[in-house]
Amino acid sequence: MAVRRKSSALWNHFDETQPKIAKCNYCTQTISFSAESLGNLNRHLTRKHPTIVINNSNDKQITSASSTPNDSSTITDLSLQLPISHSRSTTFSTQLKIDHFTESSKPMPLSKKQQIDNQLITMIAKEYHPLSLVEEVEFKKLVYLLCPSYKLPTRKTLSENFLPQLSLKLNQDVKMKMEKAQAICLTTDGWTSKNNQSFLAVTAHYIDTETMNMNSCLLGCVNYNNSRTAENLCNFLRSMIKEWNIENKVGAIVSDHAANIIAAVKLEGWRSIGCFAHLLNLIIQSSITRISSVVQKVKSIVEYFKRSTKALEKLHELQKQMELPLLKLKQDVPTRWNSTFEMLDRVYQVKNAIIATLALMNNNLSLSTDDWIVIEEALPILNVFYDVTVEICSETNVSLSKVIVFCDLLRDHVDQHLVLLDAKMRIENQYALGMINNLLKSLHFEMNKRLNDFEKNFLYSESTILDPRFKKKGFRDEINSEKAIEDLKLKIRSIRSEPSSNLTLTHVSAPISTNVVSSTEPLSFSTQPVSIWDKFDRKIASLTPQNSTAAAIVELDKYINEPNLHRQGNPLQWWYSRRNVYPILYKFVLKRLNLVATSVPCERIFSKAGIIQNEKRSRLSATKVSQLLFIASNYQS
Repeated sequence: MAVRRKSSALWNHFDETQPKIAKCNYCTQTISFSAESLGNLNRHLTRKHPTIVINNSNDKQITSASSTPNDSSTITDLSLQLPISHSRSTTFSTQLKIDHFTESSKPMPLSKKQQIDNQLITMIAKEYHPLSLVEEVEFKKLVYLLCPSYKLPTRKTLSENFLPQLSLKLNQDVKMKMEKAQAICLTTDGWTSKNNQSFLAVTAHYIDTETMNMNSCLLGCVNYNNSRTAENLCNFLRSMIKEWNIENKVGAIVSDHAANIIAAVKLEGWRSIGCFAHLLNLIIQSSITRISSVVQKVKSIVEYFKRSTKALEKLHELQKQMELPLLKLKQDVPTRWNSTFEMLDRVYQVKNAIIATLALMNNNLSLSTDDWIVIEEALPILNVFYDVTVEICSETNVSLSKVIVFCDLLRDHVDQHLVLLDAKMRIENQYALGMINNLLKSLHFEMNKRLNDFEKNFLYSESTILDPRFKKKGFRDEINSEKAIEDLKLKIRSIRSEPSSNLTLTHVSAPISTNVVSSTEPLSFSTQPVSIWDKFDRKIASLTPQNSTAAAIVELDKYINEPNLHRQGNPLQWWYSRRNVYPILYKFVLKRLNLVATSVPCERIFSKAGIIQNEKRSRLSATKVSQLLFIASNYQS
């Protein structure tokens, strides 16, 4: 059926110049059309003049844009009133929406769309957003205003396509890193989610030989429903190591001190390292019971201010009046001793405000003078343990080499406080200081019980020797340091150093007319040019060890006799700058200084997992949780 040309609203914007040829009244472009359809005319307005409004035969105003995003009708507060005029002297006004001005006339390039898709799933994983974010109306409006030509994927597309694809890509990236790593240290631990799903995590730690930085990767945090026997855990670790093709690179596996995981590591013959932070936690938790009565009182005070809004408001008011820092009180967590320290420290910082507030609001919770003395004396003792815990848990710094040093310093710290306390108790409060004395004695006992064997463990001793900040000075017992050096000499004999052009000192030779002849050598009439340095080079060569065994020992002796690096220096950068001076030792260093002292990296993974699988996202499957964790931990922008 032929189109009734004069009844179509499109003819308000076009003139028919020839049969089946129309001219645009705005850009004067000519467009062909057929007798059956005016689609070319409509597409021209849509593409070239998206703000033009077409007035149809029913006087209903519609825009030339043929498609708008879902829910765009809700964006009414951004609309504008603009007059539109055309060649037929028909003047009218209409309400134009903001999307008429922002909508792109060209489709988005595929590469750009893929880039946005990738960033979207990365943002969701790293910032712990729900996958349903793409279904939220306000988020869809925001994305449309920013980029009208981008169409948000559905939640199903995110979950079933984008998430596995990005996880697979990162898997390949991590495998490349594992392939380049010279030696790898693993940490492992277990976790149970709010949904009662059991997970096992494994992280890898290595030294990047290009940047000489400590790097970490999550190899997997996977759902594990088997019983956690030593044999099952061993099989799990074996399969994980095989999957990443690092069977010959694992230097040690770090775990907590649970008997099953330690037995699992030993079943396969891997080297086991117990978490030092876990040991410190056991030592403090056992000893802090000596002042538990005071800790419990402080905990009750914190809980009172957490529950009572009036009391908390009064506390803040008095903090301002007394010009004290406006600090929030902290509550302790039973499984983390350092949270108990933070609770005591925070209460002591606002001591006067708490005393005044409790006197006005709830005098029954007030602390006695003895209680405050206990807090005051305990804080400097526990503060050192707190600092050690924070420093040893770093993933970016060399840590295992510090364990022997920290053990020595902690013992001296406790012994010194015992001596000082003994003098105080002769003249001051016996009850309060008696509790502190019990705390110190318990710390002394627990440390002697749990921290005795590190200097005799070759992983700890060799790491300490090869750390240029410590060397022999890091040991408490000189006999143990000398034994560690001798054992290290036996091991590095088997390492072969590769010749390097960087190690050869070359000289520019100039031909001379007369050969320099040594009186101890036969006359030579070689026509080859000689260097003035030849005799000297032969002399040095005769003094340089010609086999790798002797060279390794010479390297170690020379290294030991060098001045120690400053404590705040970077041992990895120090070794990198001397990799050509100590080529044999350098290879061994990559296998020792990459070892970490704690399994805290796995604990951090579980903290992320707890954020991902919260009450609002409890329906996430274990597979999706694993993929989100893998992306959140390994993706680097």
